[in-house]
Amino acid sequence: MKESLTDVIIGEVKYTKSETTFSRGLRELLEYLYFAREADQYLFNNVTQECRISGLLCTDGVATATQSSQSVTHLTTEDLSQLF
Repeated sequence: MKESLTDVIIGEVKYTKSETTFSRGLRELLEYLYFAREADQYLFNNVTQECRISGLLCTDGVATATQSSQSVTHLTTEDLSQLF
């Protein structure tokens, strides 16, 4: 039986508390997600393969009103340290 990839998480890490740098990191992450989802064979040889692609933005403490959206999650270094 051949296994297939079902989930991909693309991450962007910004070691900062700056909202400007956070915004730039989020914009970059959204670009990566676009290319992974839309560009022909950027991520997969078989473009018909079903795979959920989501993004993870890590910062060093930028406060956000929402931690997660449909396809992007924001975690701080404190959040990460609590996971492990």
